[in-house]
Amino acid sequence: MNKTLRILHLEDNPLDCQLVRDQLDHAGVAAELTLVTTRADFLAAIKKTKWDLILADYRLPDFTGVEALDLVRQDDKNTPFILLSGTIGEDIAVATLKAGATDYVLKQRRERLPSCIQRAIAEVAERARRAAAEEDLRQSEKQYRLLFQGNPHPMWVFDLEHQGIIEVNEAAVAHYGFSREEFLGMKLNDLRAASRDLRAAAGISETENRGVVWQQRHKSGRVMDMEVVWSPLVFQGRLCALAMATDVTERRRAAHLNAVFGRLSHQLSAVSIPASAAQFICEAADELFHWDDFSLDLYVAEQDEVHALLTIATIEGKRVEIPAT
Repeated sequence: MNKTLRILHLEDNPLDCQLVRDQLDHAGVAAELTLVTTRADFLAAIKKTKWDLILADYRLPDFTGVEALDLVRQDDKNTPFILLSGTIGEDIAVATLKAGATDYVLKQRRERLPSCIQRAIAEVAERARRAAAEEDLRQSEKQYRLLFQGNPHPMWVFDLEHQGIIEVNEAAVAHYGFSREEFLGMKLNDLRAASRDLRAAAGISETENRGVVWQQRHKSGRVMDMEVVWSPLVFQGRLCALAMATDVTERRRAAHLNAVFGRLSHQLSAVSIPASAAQFICEAADELFHWDDFSLDLYVAEQDEVHALLTIATIEGKRVEIPAT
């Protein structure tokens, strides 16, 4: 114990105070003892100074250690308080512990005092550490509520072992259409839409910390392209992951349209006959609309005539080109 302890000693016998001081010195406990002998001096001392520990004799001429304990505990629940007496009985000792005393030591067994003091100081430090940790936790939870529940992006926490969703924010509830209760009964796969996108089947460990676009479903059945980023964390004592999703459906659709039209423009610029152009237009239309039947006609203004270029029908699940007549 490196710190010099400030100890208030309530004792009417200065020789007993010196014995305590010698006992602590012998045990290597650095301490600065302040002796008070009366109720008035004790009250003045506890009001004036913040003590590391208080020692009190059980019985003094105008005061008792139990009364001193009551005075201390009115405003101070934490400072260690040890009764040191030769007259205390077991029943009284138990009662004082229930009243808030940290420990009691019989004067006949004064050799216990240094270890009792060290233990009491260590318990105070541990309580302070726990209180600081609890405050840090409260602050973390406050930040969590701000960053998670208040985030405009859909977010959820899932268990890495079973991939069950164990927490979800309001943005996810609003965007996906599922209630909070429904979300908490789901696994990651329950969000995924039936998809031809092979990345949707990728293992979760393969996508950590990088955005992967998954096709996920709205409660209504509508398919959404969601870019999901996740990172591991410990949540409620379990190894979990925090996921954040961004809806990129419209962005991907626009990019797809631009790609199809760009490719079609390039193809049409290189053809010289209508039949080839018709084939390229047919393929582009299929990419965009996934048609069942397709027909493309060419209008010749000079002749005021319409010529069938390409007609395709779906018959019994197969596409069949219908010859022009």
